[in-house]
Amino acid sequence: MSSNSTKSPKKFSKEIYPRHKHFANRLKQTLAVLFSLWTLIVAPFCIISILLLFGFYTLLWPFAGLYLVWYLYDIKQPCRGSRPSEYVKNWHIWRHIVDYFPIEIHKTAEIPPTQNYIFSAHPHGILGSSSMLLFSSNAHNTQKLFPGINLHGATLGVNFWFPIRREFFMALGIISCNPESISYVLSRPKMGNAVGIVPGGAAESLESFPNVHRIILKNRKGFVRLAIKHGASLVPVYHFGESSLFRQISTKEFSLARKFQNLVKRWTSVAFPFAYGQNFLASFLPVDYIHKLPRMLTIGLLPFRNKVVTVVGAPIPVKKNENPSEDLVDEVHAEYCLRLREMFNQYKTKLAGLPTDAELQFL
Repeated sequence: MSSNSTKSPKKFSKEIYPRHKHFANRLKQTLAVLFSLWTLIVAPFCIISILLLFGFYTLLWPFAGLYLVWYLYDIKQPCRGSRPSEYVKNWHIWRHIVDYFPIEIHKTAEIPPTQNYIFSAHPHGILGSSSMLLFSSNAHNTQKLFPGINLHGATLGVNFWFPIRREFFMALGIISCNPESISYVLSRPKMGNAVGIVPGGAAESLESFPNVHRIILKNRKGFVRLAIKHGASLVPVYHFGESSLFRQISTKEFSLARKFQNLVKRWTSVAFPFAYGQNFLASFLPVDYIHKLPRMLTIGLLPFRNKVVTVVGAPIPVKKNENPSEDLVDEVHAEYCLRLREMFNQYKTKLAGLPTDAELQFL
């Protein structure tokens, strides 16, 4: 009796507990991703409904009114560096999201704080998850990865329209991606300022398909012009695997569905890809097992657990010119495109495991 009782704890600690711990970790990761999706997609409409309810049907209407006054008073703050909070940027939830996929970071060169920078990331993917985590959280221990660099992520101004969520975005240091906002950060007297952008933007999400390396860059030169005006070095960033986090139903160029997507983008500046991922239960299953099940049993809104490898390239020095000519902008843009393609080719097989004939396409 005593011998059996002494053996069972060993069996529990070696077999059951690791499985329990593995399940607990995957649960935390999945809940963290659910929180991020809720914040991005559902929260804005819930918060507006709650504020309207408070404002018209409860005795709490003065608080809703006070927030409205604050909202109008503070409406320009996303263009003035936002309001970063290290406490929010250090939340463990961001680390859980990184581990969900997982996402790896490879920095290929030092980025000294004696310069200002524009980090330019590709591709956008469906949600831009990898860029957001790199530029707007400390999930990758950003303070050690880029010591002395004050890094801000940038997003569409429409994302700051929604009450409460705008405060959350600003706490992450996210700024509006318009030229005024980026110039504000890069014009600070102290060096070591950086802005992380995704030049392909919303339009690029419509080009996001697994094993397709297609980015919108040929005519995206605004970030290059800003880099020249402020003498900010350009840092190419590529997320290998970002386009495989969701599946997207392809729409033909002149189809009714694509016309609808273009209309939504024109009205809101936000793309509407017909994308899907996996469901809550499927997020706990091994990837090999998921592929054996019928698609309808696994389909959902959570991203697939596919590994993402983020490569941060060497800074490209840019000489300051406050009134750059179009020829100069084209020259620097061509240099950037060349360096980005070289970086893609150098690491596509070595780090991302892509075939040697994988090609980066510029649209």
